[in-house]
Amino acid sequence: MRTIAWLFVSALGIAGIYVGIGVKQLMSFCYNIVKYEVKIDFDYIYLNLTLNFKNPSYLKIDIVGYDLDVYINNGYIGKATSKKYTPLKTGEFSSIVIPAKIPYLKMNIKGKEILSAFTQKRYDDIFISLKGKFDGTVLRVSAHVPVDYKITLTEIIKIMDSPDSAPCT
Repeated sequence: MRTIAWLFVSALGIAGIYVGIGVKQLMSFCYNIVKYEVKIDFDYIYLNLTLNFKNPSYLKIDIVGYDLDVYINNGYIGKATSKKYTPLKTGEFSSIVIPAKIPYLKMNIKGKEILSAFTQKRYDDIFISLKGKFDGTVLRVSAHVPVDYKITLTEIIKIMDSPDSAPCT
């Protein structure tokens, strides 16, 4: 009976170490903005950011949502949240589109400068920041991945032109 108890405790310990290693891997998965789309109508500017994720872990990781603040040139644009499930298979890339909706009436002087830089194709003068967290699970163990990410439009355009050149953050 002691042998069975010892085997059970050992199995739990090994499983705990395995899960601990997997959760640590989750905390270091790779992501990068690889594409942006801008649509403009009479009331809003719509900005869709496509993030690519790569799972470097030997375990399947599930992104179960995100809660991000979106900034352009340090000006707060809005909050992007989702509870959408996205599986990250081992060693593969997955994508998530993060939408932002910017009302013209709430644009300040800085917003108008950004719009001017965009129309004049001064993409080095425009940078996007994401701050917040991704929520995920590894073997049903929850983990939060902090996000503090900044990239210029020029860098995104280079990645769009050559997707394999995207560095991992």
